[in-house]
Amino acid sequence: MPPLRTVTRAVLPHLAAPRFSTISCASTPSLRLGECGALGTPSIPSAEVSEGEEEVESAAARHDTDAFAAVELALDSVVKVFTVSSGPNYFLPWQNKAQRESMGSGFVISGKRIVTNAHVVADHTFVLVRKHGSPAKYKAEVQAIGHECDLALLTVESEEFWEGMNSLELGDIPFLQEAVAVVGYPQGGDNISVTKGVVSRVEPTQYAHGATQLMAIQIDAAINPGNSGGPAIMGDKVAGVAFQNLSGAENIG
Repeated sequence: MPPLRTVTRAVLPHLAAPRFSTISCASTPSLRLGECGALGTPSIPSAEVSEGEEEVESAAARHDTDAFAAVELALDSVVKVFTVSSGPNYFLPWQNKAQRESMGSGFVISGKRIVTNAHVVADHTFVLVRKHGSPAKYKAEVQAIGHECDLALLTVESEEFWEGMNSLELGDIPFLQEAVAVVGYPQGGDNISVTKGVVSRVEPTQYAHGATQLMAIQIDAAINPGNSGGPAIMGDKVAGVAFQNLSGAENIG
């Protein structure tokens, strides 16, 4: 979908420089702005207004189409990640803390690998993944993990898991106001979820997990616990990975 600013530029020329006609009416000899209307009423050709409306409607239709395409891509690419973890106990270093269960999201890339967040599988005891439309869970292994960038790579040995799965391609950094769709398995339900939004900011940001400042893309789509590791899809490629939201603020992730 083209950026929102493209749509705005397409509409503005008609509004910023309206065409005024100086046609005199039969009942009034003086010249007035507008075609036989009230004084100072601009005359905007109906054809130009309809073109602008058609441009906005076309942009809205493309936005819905992009969201639908994101869903189609995600159904065979995005997985739910189940993690059982046990962190170190610094007060009793000879034992670990009690085990806890957590959930996140991930997506398939080339090479039969799954991308997710490092904090989703941190201190893991074992990891399971489940694909959309299947009740079966498959054991996954953490192949690589980067706590600074909050990313991890998983592998699944079962060939049955990879049947029907499609890989997603990584895209470029989006521009402001470009539409994205965040796909994942957030809390509040067990099925896949898709939220739409636009890019509102691109700048270095403090990562909560690794306590490092790296490049991040801020969007106004809802990101909730469980979305972590899910892709932010722009067009037919991945623009980023959902990893945190800003507490105390609305629609910032």
